[in-house]
Amino acid sequence: MDIDRLQETLNSMQKGQADLLVKIEEFDQTLTALREELSSSQRKMLVVSQKLDDTQMGLRNKMEGIGQLLSAATNQTSLPLPSDEYKIAYRDYLAGKIDLRNLRKLGLSLTKSFPPL
Repeated sequence: MDIDRLQETLNSMQKGQADLLVKIEEFDQTLTALREELSSSQRKMLVVSQKLDDTQMGLRNKMEGIGQLLSAATNQTSLPLPSDEYKIAYRDYLAGKIDLRNLRKLGLSLTKSFPPL
């Protein structure tokens, strides 16, 4: 009887070991597949990262170019202040360089073209 129980225990242990071995092999296959997927994802992320870096560099270069163009444009086209324009026109008026009749005609034509709100 003791031998029968020992045999059953031995058979049970061997079956348990066999089941465990199958599960370990399945786990190993799953782990291998996951490693391959991770490697593939890392390669894809590297490509995306490189494209993002390229895009960022391109945008930086374009922004620098736009900044240079804007800087050059604002330096070239500095508009006089309205107060400076008024002073020039008033000096011309005082010096008699402006004919009031022409101003009145201009004022009338402007009021016809752009009536007050």
